[in-house]
Parts: sequence; C-alpha cells; structure tokens
Amino acid sequence: MISFSIITPTYNRKNIIYRCIKSIALQGYEGVEHIIIDDGSSDDTENEVLKLQKNFSKSDIKYIKLPQNLGVNRARNKGILCAKNNFVIFLDSDDYLKNNALFKINEYIEKNKGYLHYLFLTDDIEKNHAKNPIIKKKTYQLHFFDWLSGKISGDFVNVMEKNYLSKILFPDDLRIYEGVNFLRLFKASKKQLFIKEVIIIRERNREDSLSKEYIVNNKKALYTAYLYHKKSIEWFYFDYIHFNLKTILIKKINKAIRLSIAIGKYDESIIFIKKLSALNINTAIFKLITKLRLGEIVKYSIYLKNMLIKISLKTL
Repeated sequence: MISFSIITPTYNRKNIIYRCIKSIALQGYEGVEHIIIDDGSSDDTENEVLKLQKNFSKSDIKYIKLPQNLGVNRARNKGILCAKNNFVIFLDSDDYLKNNALFKINEYIEKNKGYLHYLFLTDDIEKNHAKNPIIKKKTYQLHFFDWLSGKISGDFVNVMEKNYLSKILFPDDLRIYEGVNFLRLFKASKKQLFIKEVIIIRERNREDSLSKEYIVNNKKALYTAYLYHKKSIEWFYFDYIHFNLKTILIKKINKAIRLSIAIGKYDESIIFIKKLSALNINTAIFKLITKLRLGEIVKYSIYLKNMLIKISLKTL
C-alpha cells in the first residue's frame, strides 16, 4: 500500500485539534504518519497534542513546535522536510478526514498511476463549484494552463509525491497565499489528476480561521498581498504571455502597482509600470501618483474597498 505523510500546521487550536488527529488515527491505515507543526501557539495546544499522542499510541503522530508564529507556509515546509513517506497530504487542524479516506486515495492512485499530483474534493468545494463542468466528471486530467487561466480554481485536497514536492517548497516570506506555489507545482508536474471523491470535511466559519488573513486591512496584510502579486508576476510573466492570457496579467500588474505604491515602494511601482507600458496600457495616472508619492491615499482607498467587501460578506 502507498504510504502517506499528513502535515497539519496548527496555531492555537487546543479546543478543536482533537477531531483532526482522531480522524487520522481511526482510519485503520498502517502506512501513515501524522506530522503536526505547531506554529508558535500561545494556548495549550502542545499539551493537548502530547495527550493525544498517548491516547492514540498506536498511531505515528509527530509533534514539532516552531519557536514563534511564522505562518502556514513555513510550517508546511518544516513538515515537508520531515516527511518520510511516498505522498504528502496537507490537512488543516480545523478539518478532518472522512472515514476510509486514505484507503480511497490509495485505491485511486493504484488505478491511475503515472501522476505526481492528485486532487480530491473537500465537502465545501463540491457544493461551491458544482457548476464547473470539470467537477461534474469522475476523473479529469488537468494541466498548468487550466490553473493559470482560471479555468479551474479552488482549495482542493492536494496529494503530492514527496520528492517532487520537496523540490518546490513554499516561499518563506509569504505567510499565506500558498496558491502561488501550487501554480509552480502544477507547472512542474505538467499534469494532475482530479478525482471526484470527497476526502476532507472542512470548517471555515471560525472567527480566527486562516481565511480571515486574506482581508487586506492593515499594513502587514498590504505587504503580504504585494509580495504575492510580485511573485506571481516574476514567476509566471512569460507563461501568461505564452498562453495569451494578457488580460489576467494586466490585472495582476495593476494590483502590484497599487500595492507597491500603498506600502511606499515607489521604485518597485516604477518597474511594474514599465511592464504595464510594454503591454500597451496607458500608465499616466500611475506615473503621476508615483511621482507625487500619494501612497497614503492609495493605502486608505484599498482599506476602504476591503472593509466594504468584509461588510458585504457578513451580510450574505
């Protein structure tokens, strides 16, 4: 049977991590290790995990605590470097595996060998992306273009061959936005197999859920969003050109310019403005804003826009 290393980054999850650990321990699957990376929790997460190690003593549960809160990307990298098995799966600490999930994954991989990267469903993706024609298929072979173009998107369950994954670690300077690294993985693997099988049950209604970090409403979030767009452009600029996806590229460069101005990186904004000009886009307004150093105005306009988005999400 295929062996799995399940990596769970966690931060202050004392009251909920039990369900995650239990869902793996009770799978009854022999070839699995569960690597829990505590990203500098300040609650009693450590004692809770150590207690569960004893309760599920027959399971291979490894606990590693980072000295401070460094973000999910660094936590994942630590887990990848510690992983020993054939395939790696990420499982957030507020999510859990369905019964027999690992047996199902093993079965599908055995029947569909030749891929470095497999994708399965979470329960919420099955609902939210039900209209996507790809999701309606039982299996579907995906390629880098599908992700780069936005033809397919979503936070799937990624089951990745360990050696391939370990060569493309997540950028340490990004606390979140792991999607940009998954694009690198999709490009490197050339093809991925999507399988319509729900493997993970997710909870995303918690007030302290990681998804809340994506709301750009402070200086730290601005800088992180800027880094994300900067890396997207640096890593995939010529791919967008090659696949004739200039519209998407232009939107990304526009965002990178606004964010670089908002955080006062005017030299960077000039570089992005030149890239936009090369695509025959009028950049006069951006040049003027950069010249006048109007970063504060741009910053608060971004805050206002995202505040309105946050309010609208709460009313849904």
